[in-house]
Amino acid sequence: MASFWIGTFMAGKVDSLGDESIQTKFIMLGLPAIPLESIYCLKDTVRRVVGIPIGLYPRSVAAAYLRWWFGGGALVMIYMGLSSGRGDLLAYGMLAGVTAVSTIWLGRLTPRERKRRQILASVVGIGAPPRWLPAGIVYETKPKLEKAWKQSRYGEYHEDWRSVSVRSVPNGLLPLLFCLALYQGERQFADKVWEVIEERMEE
Repeated sequence: MASFWIGTFMAGKVDSLGDESIQTKFIMLGLPAIPLESIYCLKDTVRRVVGIPIGLYPRSVAAAYLRWWFGGGALVMIYMGLSSGRGDLLAYGMLAGVTAVSTIWLGRLTPRERKRRQILASVVGIGAPPRWLPAGIVYETKPKLEKAWKQSRYGEYHEDWRSVSVRSVPNGLLPLLFCLALYQGERQFADKVWEVIEERMEE
C-alpha cells in the first residue's frame, strides 16, 4: 500500500465466491482516485483479471477507498507518531488501521446472496446474476437450461415449467428451475422458487 504510482489498478475486491469476485478498475494517483468500471472477475491471476464489466459496483468502490486511503493514512500516522513520539498520531493511525481492516466484512456476501450465487455457479457455471452478463451469454444459456429441464424425469411430464406448482418440484430440480426462471427474466417466479428452496433448507 505504500507504493505510489500513476496508472490503472484493480482494487476493492468484494463478494468473493471461489475464484469469482467483484473488483473495480481505478485510475491510480498513488492511491485509488477515479473508478472506471467494476468487473465480475471469473479468473484473477498475477498478470491480469478475466471477467465481465458490470458498471460501477458501489460496495467495491467504497471498499477500495476505505482500504487504501485509511490503510495508507494509518501507515503514515503510525510512522509519524513513532518518529515524533506523539501519542495522538499513534492513536489516530491505529483507528484508521482498524477502519481499513473492518472493510473485510464490507466485502462479504450475505449468507442468502452467497447461496443464490452458489446455485447459479453450480447450475450455469457462473455465479453472476444474468442481469450482469452480456446478452450473448444469456441467449446461449437459455436453451441449455430449457433442455436440461425437459430431459429431467419431472420435466418430461411438465414441459411448461411456468405452469408447475413449485412445491411439487423435487428438491434436486429446484436449483435448475430457479436459474431457468432468472435467465428467462421471470423474477417473480424465481422468487417463488427461492422461497421454497429456503423453506426446504430449514427443514
